[in-house]
Amino acid sequence: MDLYKNTRRLAQAVNILLVIHVLLLFAGLYVHLWAYRQYSAMPELYWHLPHSARDFERFVILAQLGSFFITAIFFLLWTYRSYRHLSALSDRNLRFSPGWAVSWYFVPIMNLFRPYQVMKEMWKEIDPDADPSRPEEGKGRTGSPLLKGWWGLWLLNHLLAGVSAFVPMDPGESARFMFLSSIAGILLCLAAFLLVRAIDRRLAKKRALLERQIREKARAFP
Repeated sequence: MDLYKNTRRLAQAVNILLVIHVLLLFAGLYVHLWAYRQYSAMPELYWHLPHSARDFERFVILAQLGSFFITAIFFLLWTYRSYRHLSALSDRNLRFSPGWAVSWYFVPIMNLFRPYQVMKEMWKEIDPDADPSRPEEGKGRTGSPLLKGWWGLWLLNHLLAGVSAFVPMDPGESARFMFLSSIAGILLCLAAFLLVRAIDRRLAKKRALLERQIREKARAFP
């Protein structure tokens, strides 16, 4: 029961952090749009803008970075707990361990597809309608559109982060690019919010179903 409660609390914490990060990304939209307009209007004076304006821009960017790392830590903790909970609920050997469910995010090349496979397995295994005695029924099932959308946006955001890190840009181009990146980030947070909530609810239904089956067997064989 403690594992279940901890998993649910982590899911709630992740979604709260995602909402906070979205708010900071919306603030970033304003900041990047302001920077683009200022640079476009007077590029030669851009670096001489009032310190308060520049300080606010730096504050929003730093706040976004801090929020991203905190949210990522809680998301990985939630992934670990959820996969561990799934291991306790499933009567089949899972493809990954809870530790590797998190570690794949840090392995180059493998992090382009393994985390998606982890989430896909989790999504299928906690299907409340699945019959655990007939695992062959789940082989032909594809992942949820929500799952695919989340991973597609995840890859897009990492691609945009790589471009911003290695492609030189002037302040105007950088502000425009960051504006588009913030929109992609908001969409990713929305997809992640819905995915975490959906998996948390499916875990709760799966657990309730198994507990009901155990009670029915106990009554049938006193």
